[in-house]
Amino acid sequence: MAKQKVNQSTQPADSVSKQVSGKRVTSASTMEELLASDLSSFKAFKPGDKVKGKITEITGKALFIDVGGKSDAVVAGEEFDASREEIRGLKVGQEIEGMVVVPENEAGQMLLSLNRANSDSRWSTVEKLAKAGGVIEVVGKEITKGGLLVGLDDLVGFIPGSQLGRQWLGRAEELLGKKFNAVVLEADKVSNRLVFSQRAISDAEELTHKKETLSRVNIGDEYKGNVTGVMPFGIFVKIKIGKAKGGKAAEGLEGVEELEGLVHISELSWTKITDPKSAFVEGQEVEVKVIGVEEESGKLALSLKQLQSDPWQNLVKKYPVDSKVKGKVTRLASFGAFVQLEDGIEGLLHISKIPADLPIKPGDEVECFVESIEPEKRRLGLGLVLKAKAGIYK
Repeated sequence: MAKQKVNQSTQPADSVSKQVSGKRVTSASTMEELLASDLSSFKAFKPGDKVKGKITEITGKALFIDVGGKSDAVVAGEEFDASREEIRGLKVGQEIEGMVVVPENEAGQMLLSLNRANSDSRWSTVEKLAKAGGVIEVVGKEITKGGLLVGLDDLVGFIPGSQLGRQWLGRAEELLGKKFNAVVLEADKVSNRLVFSQRAISDAEELTHKKETLSRVNIGDEYKGNVTGVMPFGIFVKIKIGKAKGGKAAEGLEGVEELEGLVHISELSWTKITDPKSAFVEGQEVEVKVIGVEEESGKLALSLKQLQSDPWQNLVKKYPVDSKVKGKVTRLASFGAFVQLEDGIEGLLHISKIPADLPIKPGDEVECFVESIEPEKRRLGLGLVLKAKAGIYK
């Protein structure tokens, strides 16, 4: 039976005073006028509408809410079971919001759903967060082929594998049942699409930590490290940074942090290296010098060749102009041939110095003389020593 609201006024029928939707109506001449006034002030609800009211009674199977109608609205059956955990924490007199499932049943009651109202509210929240790139707490639920399913109360979202932080790659199962923060990337209630990014959080935290560690590094510091990656453009080296700013980090030093930096291919050696894989392997121990620190981007630039002696120093004394030298052709260009005199020292034999009938190819040993030398620009000009025999240069 519906919980009806009864007017217990003792006033005569021709002088009725009643509270109708928060307003007191007096001196209604007829019951028809009173009824018309009551109905005109009561809003007609439809499924999906949200209504607020105060809890009037909680039983083991139903929750009654005063929403300003002729009878209390009720949360019962499956809707009560779906919200049982939430209902345990509610009290009579507490204001609560529900979503209309049935505006009026056969008993004259409005049936409400707390769960659907909360779900709608959560969708509204995540849609706003998606527009602002906001953060919310989720829990890992299930590993899928493409990533990780996560839960947000009754909502289920997805974190693509590409949006998991580097520390979770290959270890996503460790997030199952675990609560963690994620950035809302997409949220669309209509298509039931909810996408998160955990990487946006972990990478940001990692960058913050890296900035703090980089603040203890100075340009010119020297470190021992290990090669962690060999790429066409250079090698990555992991070094250990101690608490004290600057200086070399030693094994066992308290507060040691690890940082990874890049040695660009141009900083590997004074000798030209075209393929780093030909000279380095992962795990190889190397000594490096810090040549660049970008705290904002978290980048660390390292060099191997800065710890090696520069072969161009004192080159003028070693190879004075007009002195004869021997070298090996390393490569050809449209403007001439490059000749290596020693590790890290190449000179250019201009095409105008090479007779048309004298073929030259990489690997050839040639005898030259020094035409010009500019150590500051690392330029060495060569001429070809030609020996004439029977009218043929060779």
